Amino acid sequence: DLLDEYGVPYQRPAGGPRHLHRCQKVLPNLPKEEFIAQTLAVELYLEAGIRGVEIGSILADRDPETHENRYPALELLRLAIPRRVYTDNHIRVIAAACRNIYERREEITHGYRITFEAPILRHFTVELEKI
Repeated sequence: DLLDEYGVPYQRPAGGPRHLHRCQKVLPNLPKEEFIAQTLAVELYLEAGIRGVEIGSILADRDPETHENRYPALELLRLAIPRRVYTDNHIRVIAAACRNIYERREEITHGYRITFEAPILRHFTVELEKI
């Protein structure tokens, strides 16, 4: 309800222990080559220490034949929210952090580039640097 109130885009329906943010709508000024979902994950961590996982271009890995990055139609940030652990105040902090990032979305114009990745399962070992 708070994200709706703040106007922050997310994947509907939200439910269960997961919450997905539609990263292209939250950070519209980032090119896909700069890993939109990962950038949002970093921003959320820097904003409030909240960890999420990107479900986007890094997870999609490279094409095995061309070795080019694959860019899925949706870049998502997954937040796992254990309902029996988090209080209403925790949820308010998460929503406020999402709102703060969304309010400064026009200022977030650069993402990240890969400096190292393992040959397989790069999303576990990738190293990035801010552009």
